[in-house]
Amino acid sequence: MLKILVSNSVKGVARGLLRGALSGALCVLAGCASVIRAPVSLPVDAAQSWVQGGDSAAVASPWLGQFASTTLEGLVSQGLADNFALRQHRALVRERRHGVTVAGAALWPTLSAGLRSTRRRTVAGAQTNIGIATTATNTIDAFVASANLSWQIDLWGELRASQRAANLAFAAELADYVSAEQSLAANVASRYFAAIEAAQLEALFAARLQSVQESADIVQSGYRSGLNGALDVYLAQNTVDQERGNLAAAQQSTIEARAALELLLADYPAGRQATPSILPVLTTPVPVDLPVALLSRRPDLQSSWLNLLATDAQLAVAHRQRFPSFSITASLSDTQAPFNELLGGGPLAWSLLNDITQPLFQGGRLRSLERQARERVEQAEAVWLDTLFAAFAEVENSISQERALQEQLQAAQRAQSNADGALELALEQYQSGLVAYTTVLESQRRAFDAQTSSVRLAAAQLQNRIQLNRALGGAFDAEEDQRIAALFDELDGRAPRQNSRAAILQQVQGEQKLGGEILP
Repeated sequence: MLKILVSNSVKGVARGLLRGALSGALCVLAGCASVIRAPVSLPVDAAQSWVQGGDSAAVASPWLGQFASTTLEGLVSQGLADNFALRQHRALVRERRHGVTVAGAALWPTLSAGLRSTRRRTVAGAQTNIGIATTATNTIDAFVASANLSWQIDLWGELRASQRAANLAFAAELADYVSAEQSLAANVASRYFAAIEAAQLEALFAARLQSVQESADIVQSGYRSGLNGALDVYLAQNTVDQERGNLAAAQQSTIEARAALELLLADYPAGRQATPSILPVLTTPVPVDLPVALLSRRPDLQSSWLNLLATDAQLAVAHRQRFPSFSITASLSDTQAPFNELLGGGPLAWSLLNDITQPLFQGGRLRSLERQARERVEQAEAVWLDTLFAAFAEVENSISQERALQEQLQAAQRAQSNADGALELALEQYQSGLVAYTTVLESQRRAFDAQTSSVRLAAAQLQNRIQLNRALGGAFDAEEDQRIAALFDELDGRAPRQNSRAAILQQVQGEQKLGGEILP
């Protein structure tokens, strides 16, 4: 049973979300096996605001615009059109849609027609002293045309429950597809910025190699002039070789990062995808809305809840299989010897059979099937709650990380400024003979580390912003509803009445007679 205690402020929202879906789970009989008794809601601590803070204004949508990159938006559009995994998911949605038709067909009578022909030969003979003598043969052709009608009467609602389960599974798959689109957009953005980060680090390592090479040239010149010893030359050259190796590694990282992006775009992973050389700078915070809004906004939560309802409907099916079944079978046939006289107005044979079947003893099979279905409901409930709390954790962690990364980046930028000044001073003092070359090397190391840290923290901030937007469940562009409407049009052969994701899911359940709303 679902026994989550909630505050009054949350109950209304959660009940509005689940009211229609739960109404379809009510029993035809008092003995219905459904275990869904109360709406799942938010824990009391998360009813009013996020623990980690954040702006409680409505979530900004579409969120790709936060990065002000038409290149990124174009890459996301390419991924939505060409990505292989998303194409596979679209086929899965179409498959599940046909499952709805299959489940609904069981509610209707089935009608079939048949045509059978037979040929029979008889031989007439007489007994003689030497055996049987054939006197005549006769060949008879017969043709039978028949029509058969059968109908299982859904008195207990077993077939309707099965159809409801198929509809809910289809609606869940549609929500999964929306979630897959959002994940693809987030992954494209993530790998796009990862490729920019790799390219920026490559440029940084190239500049570092040039800098240490210039320092090594100064040391070499001083050695030839007798101003410093051979140790400084060895140390300087060692640093040059290290940075040359670091640059080679950075170049390979750039190729791999670009190839990873190309894979998402269904391009050949050659590592040639063009990207900017500098990461963008985030200047505005992200509004995060209230925790309760996740229920109606995140498609993975919607899918998890719909799957729970579908599993509950399957439990109702398993329960009602223990009741008597009623069916009607009718047949009509015409038998004629010449084929051209079939259905020519002669006498027809017909039959009508009413069948009532009550399972009496099956070794406990039906009872165990129902208990298995009940356990699957318990599993689906746990999956729903786990998905819900994981969603809370994603948002809470991203909000906290947003603040922490901003502070780290500001500190790293100050450290970089100080390290750059210290390196410049160390080089001047070394050339004046005031400090050893090891001081220059240590200053170089600190400056290089600070530069690298600044780039990586800026990239981490962008990655966390992507994760936060993804966790909040907002649309990444303004065309999401139109794409889902086009997919529904492809499935159903006509455009839906409305273009919003929630309206489409409502239309799915409404046309299949689920009753009520699936989503708010």
